[in-house]
Amino acid sequence: MSADGGAKKIFISHASDDPDWPETAVRALATKLRQRGADVLLDYWHERDVVGHNLPLAEWRDWMRQCLDSADHVLCLCTPRYATLACRDIDKEPAGRGVAFEAFEIEKRLYKQKQHNKKWCWVLMLDDADSDQVVPSFMQERCPEYHSPSRENLLVGDLVGKQQSIGDFHSPTAPQVKPTEVNPLEVDSLADQCELVIERLKESEAFWTTLCLDKWNRRRPAALADREGFVRWLAGASDKEATGAMFATRRALKACADGRPEIGRAAELAAVSIYCLAVCRLVDAQAAGEFYRFPKRAGNAAHLYCAVLATVLCGGRLELVSSENCRRPRSPSVYEISVPAAADKAVHVFERAVYVALFPDDPDAPEVGLDDEDLADTRRARIGRRIESIRQVDMVTPCLVVHVDAHCAVADRFSRNFDVPAFVCDPDIADALIGMTAKELVADIEEMWRDLRFCNRHPADEKHPDNTRTPQPA
Repeated sequence: MSADGGAKKIFISHASDDPDWPETAVRALATKLRQRGADVLLDYWHERDVVGHNLPLAEWRDWMRQCLDSADHVLCLCTPRYATLACRDIDKEPAGRGVAFEAFEIEKRLYKQKQHNKKWCWVLMLDDADSDQVVPSFMQERCPEYHSPSRENLLVGDLVGKQQSIGDFHSPTAPQVKPTEVNPLEVDSLADQCELVIERLKESEAFWTTLCLDKWNRRRPAALADREGFVRWLAGASDKEATGAMFATRRALKACADGRPEIGRAAELAAVSIYCLAVCRLVDAQAAGEFYRFPKRAGNAAHLYCAVLATVLCGGRLELVSSENCRRPRSPSVYEISVPAAADKAVHVFERAVYVALFPDDPDAPEVGLDDEDLADTRRARIGRRIESIRQVDMVTPCLVVHVDAHCAVADRFSRNFDVPAFVCDPDIADALIGMTAKELVADIEEMWRDLRFCNRHPADEKHPDNTRTPQPA
């Protein structure tokens, strides 16, 4: 909170023509801060969404000065381009006048504060950047430094403070939130999943009735007054309560088993949606958000592990569908990327691999190799449109699972440019970000998947209803 008790004001200083921080990436960062409760001061929003027209230089300077005066924090997106423009003469050189003016004003204020910065000015640079090369000298050793994307979520938490989030609910020291105080549509990353649960419960009266009669839920009549109330309660439940809801869901599913496919499938869809919400509820978003990484021990189940993390970190609906492995479901929003271990044009090879993964049926899709040319602009634009379509139409968060360590930096850059999480394997990352290991998470989901009779059938079985496969032991 700011000094006056309102939302913290955060001014973002960046170079508008910076190739390392394109407009889409800057807007995504600003949106993330705004979703955490900050009042973000951003030039793109001011000019296009507030003023509605281009401003003359004098008015821009007045606006920037007002922002710096009123901001609780200033966040500088430091890159080679930013560092170059920050050193330019604010009156003699036309290019980069905005950054040059902001840098001049920031330096003046830091000088007045001397050693009492009080974390007013913050620095965010790319993971592979050298602070000596990208951070203006007057900011070095005086401003907190973070890296993107590895520490971006940590920066957001530190800037805005510990506000209502999935991480706060997970913390054993956090105060328990009463059901009536938690609106599922206001829990940022789980809002879409909450809406999905409500929809699915309305579609299956039989399952909802059975769930209400479960012995575990009889002790919580207020939480089960209606479907919305139940989801509201689960969104703010403790870890123990969320785990109990997972078992109650499985018991209710078995109790209301019906031979009619239309009723059975609706019940299973409702149960899976609740189960996914409870699993996401157990994730510590603060810890998981430090890296877009998955532990090496996740193995072949990395796609399922990353689907859960992507939903918690970025929102969207988590839905599971059948896979060729009848024991384990998959998420249709996860795309696995395999690229050569070494390539001179790593960026272009990675983009080609993403294109092939997103459009597997395209007969004209480019091949992925070491000597490939740049991806055509039309195909690059198609990647962006496809990712946005998945997010806006399918209402899920698409994510990439990258299997080659050498392309971590390339994956991170792609992630920022297209605002899509790209997970890479990291053997050093902790294996228990969610109170359980990756293998325990997958085993738990597999146990739930065993209870299904309709939704866990592979498309090949739909063509031959009598050819029902029996799940094999894990």
